[in-house]
Amino acid sequence: MTDTPRAYIGCLASYNAGRHHGRWLDLDCEDTFNEQLKSILDTAPVPDAEELWVFDTEGLPVPGEMSPVEALKYGLIVSLCRDEHIPDELMGLVLDTTDSSTHDPDTVLTRCQEVWLGSASTPGEWAEEYWGDCMGDLPTELSYYVDWERYAKDMERNGAIRFIRVAHNEYLVVSNH
Repeated sequence: MTDTPRAYIGCLASYNAGRHHGRWLDLDCEDTFNEQLKSILDTAPVPDAEELWVFDTEGLPVPGEMSPVEALKYGLIVSLCRDEHIPDELMGLVLDTTDSSTHDPDTVLTRCQEVWLGSASTPGEWAEEYWGDCMGDLPTELSYYVDWERYAKDMERNGAIRFIRVAHNEYLVVSNH
């Protein structure tokens, strides 16, 4: 996956005439996007070209074909979230679990920041750190009796949080509220 979200945007009139005409555009800057779209239409090999479509994407959290405006929206979401160090997996989860009418960059970033509780190498490691943050450290002689992995699983089962494995030794911790 590329760092900069991109889309292959092509002319529908050319496509329907059996010719491919379009190009890959970066989706991280709104300023030049409309000019680039106009350039694709202006250089189309068929007369009266007026409609564009996204035929392929790279680096977007949503699959499939879409309109160029929708692709730009998701590209701006990806760029903003990555600038704020939001993991792609978390961004994808937020997009999957929220109404698509609320998918503007600032709203998605805010929601990611609201639900992201942190990262840890194991759920138990996160649970122990969470306990310490909320309740203070357990005396060493008591800490041997606590099964932090089980405590983490109980928190997940009761619906308060979710652990998302993103790598061999990395979990994202997400609030379900």
